[in-house]
Amino acid sequence: MIISLSVCQLSGKELEGGIKFNSYEKIKDLRTGLNLTPDELIHIGSTFQMNFEFGLWRGTEAYGHIFRIVGTHNNNIDLISSPYNSKFDDLNLILGDSMTAVSFSFEEVGLTTGKWMKCQLTISENEGLISLSINGVKKVKQIAFNFEQVSIAFGKNDMGRYTTSDVPPMNLRNVVLMTDEGTVRTWPLTKHRESVSYDEVGYHMAEAINPNWIVESHVKWKLKKTVNSNSRPQIVYDQDSVVYLLTSSDLYSYNLVSGETGHTLFNQEIPVPFNQASLYRSSSNEIWVYDLDSLEINFFDLVDKSYYEINSNFSSQTSHWHANKLLTSEGRAIFFGGYGHYTYTNNLLSHDTAWKVSTLNEIEPRYLDAFGQNSKGELFIFGGYGSKNGSQEYGARAFHQLFKVDPISQAVTLLWSKEEEAGGNVFSNSMVFGSSDSVFYVLRYPRDKFNSKAVLESFNLYTREKETLGDSIELDFLDTSSFVDLFLNKSTQELVAVILKTNGDQYTTSFYGLKFPPVRYASITQSKPYNYLYQSVIGLVLLLGLVGFWLNHKRKSVTQESSRINTPKSHQHPAELMSEGASVPRHEEPINLEKDFEDKKSAILFLGGFQVLDKDGNEISEKFSSTLRTLLSMLLLYSSNQGKGVPSNFIWEFLWGDKSQNSARNNRNVNIKKLRDLLETVGTIEIKNASDKWKIELGDDVFFDYGHLMQCMKNNKTLTPALLELIKRGNILPSFELDWIDPYKAELSNKVVDYLLGHRNTLAYNAQLQLDIANCIFQHDIINQDALFIKIKYLNSMKKFALAKQCYETYRKEYHLLYDEDFDVPFDEIVKGNEHV
Repeated sequence: MIISLSVCQLSGKELEGGIKFNSYEKIKDLRTGLNLTPDELIHIGSTFQMNFEFGLWRGTEAYGHIFRIVGTHNNNIDLISSPYNSKFDDLNLILGDSMTAVSFSFEEVGLTTGKWMKCQLTISENEGLISLSINGVKKVKQIAFNFEQVSIAFGKNDMGRYTTSDVPPMNLRNVVLMTDEGTVRTWPLTKHRESVSYDEVGYHMAEAINPNWIVESHVKWKLKKTVNSNSRPQIVYDQDSVVYLLTSSDLYSYNLVSGETGHTLFNQEIPVPFNQASLYRSSSNEIWVYDLDSLEINFFDLVDKSYYEINSNFSSQTSHWHANKLLTSEGRAIFFGGYGHYTYTNNLLSHDTAWKVSTLNEIEPRYLDAFGQNSKGELFIFGGYGSKNGSQEYGARAFHQLFKVDPISQAVTLLWSKEEEAGGNVFSNSMVFGSSDSVFYVLRYPRDKFNSKAVLESFNLYTREKETLGDSIELDFLDTSSFVDLFLNKSTQELVAVILKTNGDQYTTSFYGLKFPPVRYASITQSKPYNYLYQSVIGLVLLLGLVGFWLNHKRKSVTQESSRINTPKSHQHPAELMSEGASVPRHEEPINLEKDFEDKKSAILFLGGFQVLDKDGNEISEKFSSTLRTLLSMLLLYSSNQGKGVPSNFIWEFLWGDKSQNSARNNRNVNIKKLRDLLETVGTIEIKNASDKWKIELGDDVFFDYGHLMQCMKNNKTLTPALLELIKRGNILPSFELDWIDPYKAELSNKVVDYLLGHRNTLAYNAQLQLDIANCIFQHDIINQDALFIKIKYLNSMKKFALAKQCYETYRKEYHLLYDEDFDVPFDEIVKGNEHV
């Protein structure tokens, strides 16, 4: 019998998984364990291997069981960490009640705090040996044990006489078990379901006790620090690791890496503004305090703690509450917008060597918007709350526009405008760009609620796609008495949310951390075996269909058919933004947008997003909870296109899989009733149950855009401008990232591309309609060559030659990214050969 354990250092991944084990800092009841065999023992056979990665997250109080293996004959093998007992090495392999010569010091194997180590355990009955190799250092021991079947646990366990609560402060991930039959268990310990993780081979359960899932640091905000002060602080970041809070009487510092804090009490009070108007200057190690009303600057030296005041007259009656602040990469201080004296402003204040004040007339006056800069130095303004003429009394509302501002010329470009959401949502003072300039992050919260939540959202700069990430942060928002901000701390690779609130004369500043990149909770939540298998089959069918579809179109000539693939909607073509407002040549026929359907009332709309309109045309989408939206989507999609309905078991597993069958049935019945009550206000809609399947039927008075579009394409209906407008809305439910919806999205993409290419010539000649068709195809297939030819042809016909060439260059980049080969059709050949399109 051979047991070999090898350990070597690994580099971390972008999205780190594993379990962090509670140790002696917790009482015994709260320490962490992982049982790999809660329901079924492992058959050893003649050869057995266990691979895993572990590390210590703390170097002190590091005694305990890394793992324990117990055989059917009460034989045990333990790997013990014991760094402080002189009779033992730091790491020891224990057989039964005896020490072995298989032991190592931390220094010998290079084990230090925070490093991941790769381990392999092999048991071979034929050779009767134990070998333990740690980071290339190997030691061997004879063994006479006979195991047959084993139980395996890491950390704390409850194995009868072998029960232990001695747990070292360790991390664990990537556990793989192998026998004569090959790999029999694989637990990456990334995806999980509460305290359980199912392996990727046979969906066997590993059961954790008090787990800290490391990957949840990407979805759960963690309160890092709270600082209380007696006066309102100016909050600044040094863009490295330290946050400073400057008040009229104190200076507080907080190091985001080490957790260290500092506090300096001043001998006399200093003047600071009530609004957030201070920035950190690394070149001089100073905090510059700006008076945005009188355009003066004061300086606080962080070395000698001295304050230099220059004729400032800070007043609570500022005109720049919640003005955005930003220090550009060139060292220019820029402030935008704000509120005061019942008036919103759209002024842009910038200071380098002198002040420059500009009014951005293209942007409505506002405050509570997000402000940021990408790696190219371009400025962006998103959202906010204000009014067209700046007056608080006239038409004040929330905005959901994205503007780009040139930092030098201050030229403004409206990139896009999203339909405004219910609730008057506003955003953090700053937006954050990650590793790509195509996506930015903001905190979103309602302006008109005190007790609310701040939620992290990401937006694609080009496709407008929104995604809600992570969980939420409790927020008490009291307008000018509060402050919400967001920044990326590159030292710790985490997003940091800053929340300032007041309680009388006391101010509390809280810092929350979320590992970057942030993800949705659903992306790390593991389904139960039934649901897991079901989704795997669906995914396999979809994958085979996509491969066949791709191979078929890849073989076709560039001048005949396009090479189509279905790609995630998050990777849409940036050329969508081009030529949206292009003029139409004089000889073109006018566009008739008369519709043969009514989508302004009694409508359920899935294309481009979830929307429900009642009989009077009022939007009631906000009345649908997340559960009701998912339930309605299930019923409609499973009932569409002669569907037979959604099985009760699937509803149970997906929505209430963590509850008993009786509890899940009660939840389902309650939510079905809520759904029926809401849908009564929409029109004639029936929800039925037959043969343990749930189905929804819509009356003729209710319009369902997805169902209507699929029926039109199935019947090969003539393409009309009105139908094209429906297709332009995009794919179904873009914010729903659920495995069971993906086949419906893929099917729609396939049918839309085929339908548009087959019917585009049935429309009256109009260049803008043809461009719309090309853009719609690009929404579903980012490297469709027919769409490229169409777009270039009609951009050229409109004399938009530069845009045509830019469209071609963007396509070439996307093509190379997906195929890892160059697109070999020259631009001139496409222009000359546009008779093919």
